[in-house]
Amino acid sequence: MSRKEGGAHDGYVAVFDANIVPIWATRWPETPYGDCHNDFGSEAMDVEFDTSNNIIAVGWKGCGRSNGALKTKGTLAKMAGSNGAIMWEKIFTDAEHLERVLISKDGSGDFFVKGKLVTTNGVVTLANPTPLGVSCTKSCSFLARMTSEGALVWVRTIEGSEHDNYWYRGSPMHDATGEPYIYLPMRDVAWDGPVSLDSGTSYAGCKDDLSGVVTPAYEISMSKMVTAADCPSGSTFVATSSADAVWAASANTGVHCAGNVEGDGACLAKYHALTGLPIWAVVVPGIASVVSMPDGTLHAIGESTGTKFGPVSMPDSVYNWVWHAVIDDATGEGKSVQAFGGSASSVAYDATATRGGDLMITGYTQATSIYFDDAFTVTYPEENKERNLFLFKVATSAPKVAPSCITSTSTCEIDANSCYIDGLCYADGDGVPEFSVDYDDGNLCRKCDVSQSQTSWSEDLTIVGVAECFIDGTCYKGNYSGAVAEWLIHTPDEGAPVSSMCQYCDPAKDKNAWSVVGGYTAIPGVHPPNDCRLELTSGAESEESDGAVSVITYRFAAALASLVVILLR
Repeated sequence: MSRKEGGAHDGYVAVFDANIVPIWATRWPETPYGDCHNDFGSEAMDVEFDTSNNIIAVGWKGCGRSNGALKTKGTLAKMAGSNGAIMWEKIFTDAEHLERVLISKDGSGDFFVKGKLVTTNGVVTLANPTPLGVSCTKSCSFLARMTSEGALVWVRTIEGSEHDNYWYRGSPMHDATGEPYIYLPMRDVAWDGPVSLDSGTSYAGCKDDLSGVVTPAYEISMSKMVTAADCPSGSTFVATSSADAVWAASANTGVHCAGNVEGDGACLAKYHALTGLPIWAVVVPGIASVVSMPDGTLHAIGESTGTKFGPVSMPDSVYNWVWHAVIDDATGEGKSVQAFGGSASSVAYDATATRGGDLMITGYTQATSIYFDDAFTVTYPEENKERNLFLFKVATSAPKVAPSCITSTSTCEIDANSCYIDGLCYADGDGVPEFSVDYDDGNLCRKCDVSQSQTSWSEDLTIVGVAECFIDGTCYKGNYSGAVAEWLIHTPDEGAPVSSMCQYCDPAKDKNAWSVVGGYTAIPGVHPPNDCRLELTSGAESEESDGAVSVITYRFAAALASLVVILLR
């Protein structure tokens, strides 16, 4: 982007030769002078060369958001490949932005656009003079097919999109086997819950002249764009713009994005490239890019923690790890996953296939050591810790290599002296690694113990029940060797943490539950400091009102609890 007088940015498009020497550059989209001041301005987001070596560019025009008000419009342009001259430009007044563009492979000259719509009915009005032409009850992600001149062929919408500049990753991708399908990765969609992908423009078809029944295009042919020539005798072709076109929801495919699952709302969908018919959609947390390979495999990348892909899962780590998953292109089900990361966040941005059929992945990491596999770790000095760019190659074309501790790929048998936990191998006796969410501030009481389990962390029996307790998935110190025992603590939504007056870790009494100080009863389901009731001795009197212990008794209990703490110390 470039900054113009008044403070706002313009976008730009530039063409370089093979030696990265600029051939030409042009401002696009330009921010109208006076519309913005010290604001983000316009931005070009993506470009593609069409079959004539001209350029299709997408982005937004305007000022970004100001005090919550939308000031951008999705913008689409065709430029001469030789010098960048604008051949035509379209501005969609109900689109917040257009993010990605992909040229069709079927020779039609059409292209696909990914973007975001605001609430709209798609009707031309004074306030919305150039709409995309499709309704959206809330902000929607969308995938549209357009002609070489920017006319809409069809569009599919996904309700409840909340993604902003950080989530613009994820380009639509052709099926590399030559089948007419498009894969669309999306971040931050369906935030209000499950949403159907049977939405958007109507389907073309053939209308029976006698019954008036319209057969949708996807039932006539899935291998070509249906035209009037494909309609049988006694029927008439119905275009998508006709009142007789088949309503999108009537496809009733059942394909949907599941919603805000695991705080992510990410979704990977497969569409028919000719009609826009949804084929499948699956939750893929943190997805950033998808790559289809000529051998029929589908590869996705992203970042998350503890995510499951079919029968395998990523490490349940404190920080996001980058993942590379192989997905069944027919069903969307996960088949395998590799995880790359360390003791700080790593983020994946994009991926592409090499000519040899391998995968190149790029992004950044804040970790100083990145685990790639059992024999490959990248490390650099702590003083260089920053958001460092990475580019690495995954040999998807090479023979698959099993994790070092898997002795049989047919039965998934684990080596007798190893554990296989969250997709990583550990030797018998290894403790929980620092990057894991199970790593409890160095106070570790679990390890790989093959005698207990080879697929999950086990209690370290030399510690749990001796020096520490393991309660509700967390390690706590006990009152041993004069040390101070850890007590049950409640942290309210607001305010400082509050300790229990009577519940503490005592490994000798109960290694897996809170012990209770003598003379007290713990009240189930009540948070500290009101979780304890003092048991009065025979003959003692208690003043109660509506079941509550009197202030006098409460103060006596508090004083006794303080005395107990002092004695334990």
